[in-house]
Amino acid sequence: MNGTVILVQGSWGFVQPDDPTLADVFFHRSGLLDNRKRLLIGERVTFELGERQGKPIAVKVRLVTTAPPPALGETGEKEARHE
Repeated sequence: MNGTVILVQGSWGFVQPDDPTLADVFFHRSGLLDNRKRLLIGERVTFELGERQGKPIAVKVRLVTTAPPPALGETGEKEARHE
């Protein structure tokens, strides 16, 4: 499955799947492959859907393309406001 990172907060965040019928999917740093420690908003990824505590979670997350450089003063992280 493919998607775009839309929120990052420390060691976790959300991916918006390319499939518009699917809701945004939570990911944790522990699910990242290729020795990645973090992702940035706007990066394109591939992932598999897993389950944790009865909810979907992105696992085996692999970077496909990097995000464009952040504008001056931006860090690539956003405050968590996702429910």
